[in-house]
Amino acid sequence: MAFSGSKNTVIAITGYQFSGKTTVGMMIAKQHGYHYMDDDIFRHALFPKNDSLDLPSRKRVYAYIREAMMGAAEINLDLGRSMVITSTFGTMEAKQPFLSLRSRWLEKTSFHIFRLVLSEESRMTLVRQRAIQRYGTNEEVLQRKIAGYKK
Repeated sequence: MAFSGSKNTVIAITGYQFSGKTTVGMMIAKQHGYHYMDDDIFRHALFPKNDSLDLPSRKRVYAYIREAMMGAAEINLDLGRSMVITSTFGTMEAKQPFLSLRSRWLEKTSFHIFRLVLSEESRMTLVRQRAIQRYGTNEEVLQRKIAGYKK
């Protein structure tokens, strides 16, 4: 994958949870020397214990995170930095801050958007692997966490 030219470059990588966005995004950023931003990093930094929040509160948290990410992206573009942004961007509401950024910077910046897609079987294998990393090997705990993810 080659990204070149005189314009700044923004690569947005989207996909479902556990589709490999972070892995791919970090590899591209490292290979090209781009700044890397991930909504998970923002979420963990700003709201480390948001798993206990109800759905309306969680939606507000994610809206704040998207706005913070796009504000940081705007600053990086002002500084002439190219970047990789990874996020689920699953709904139009989630995409809106990114689309606004893109419309403001389109003349000066090259935007590339990629969506990662995995089969259901591959995705659930990754979900299980991540659950083991986070919660250990207790099968009862794993099944509860995986069932929560499927909802």
